[in-house]
Amino acid sequence: MKTLTLSAVALALTLPTYSAIAGNTDAKVVEVLAVEDIGAAERVEAAALLRVLSQETASAACHMAHDINPEESRSLMVEAKGKFDLYLDALQYGNPTMNIIGKEQNRKTILQIENLREAWAPVVKAAATLIDDPKNEAALKLIKAENESVLEDASRLTTKIAGEYSNPAELMQADVMLLDFTARQAMLTQKMAKIACEIWVGNRDADRIELLQSTMQIYDLTLGALLNGMPAAGIQPAPTPEIASRLEKATQDWKVIESELEFVLANEVVPKEMKETLYHDLNVAMYDMEKIEHMYVVFAKHITDDDDVDGAKNALID
Repeated sequence: MKTLTLSAVALALTLPTYSAIAGNTDAKVVEVLAVEDIGAAERVEAAALLRVLSQETASAACHMAHDINPEESRSLMVEAKGKFDLYLDALQYGNPTMNIIGKEQNRKTILQIENLREAWAPVVKAAATLIDDPKNEAALKLIKAENESVLEDASRLTTKIAGEYSNPAELMQADVMLLDFTARQAMLTQKMAKIACEIWVGNRDADRIELLQSTMQIYDLTLGALLNGMPAAGIQPAPTPEIASRLEKATQDWKVIESELEFVLANEVVPKEMKETLYHDLNVAMYDMEKIEHMYVVFAKHITDDDDVDGAKNALID
């Protein structure tokens, strides 16, 4: 697992949100409002969290269907069901509580929000069904079939919003890249949970095995880049002692999770206790990475130590 292929490295460093910024021609809103805090970083954060929720839903569905941590998996399904529309509405109409100030004005961005809303509609309906009937095969099948499309649409929306709201006065391109890295890490915890569930359920096809392995490699590489820097990709080491401490803890936790995932890869029979532990550990890692992402939101605003980082400014992830 420590030997990274060139393709894995290339994939890990492919950041559409970052690469699309320089060539974006639709960033018109911020030209007038750049001197005000209209929530540029929070908009990127909210869009990126939609990616997480797409995979959180799929992972929860698989675990609910197989009686793994039923209370925890149901809780995450309820969370995803509620937060997805909340974030979409905030991006389209604004939400002062989240520090997303004002309605979206860019026509193309609004269209992408509406497209994502449409793609999410059947998934959230299936999620509601599973909350009441965790073993509903039709609902489970729909989420399994559609979650990647939702993820792709959410990724495109994140790219669009990142390009639109990146500006020297409020949100630097380098900060956008860090937000994308950390948000993607949170999403990958749920993708790994989803794929691991599919594998221990019985789908040990080569494509599932390879996908889990490559996802693990990307997660590991990105975590190291966030903590120690990766000059070739323009990434500096963790910018504050608080962020570094969080990333060090995340790295320690990842070593445990990595060994659990390697057990799943190596064994056709996975004890229920291992399934429960792995799912819980990946969920904890997701919340930790979301907290780290929010710390980068705060850092991007150049907020001082005297400001309330863990209070009102945490509305997006509370």
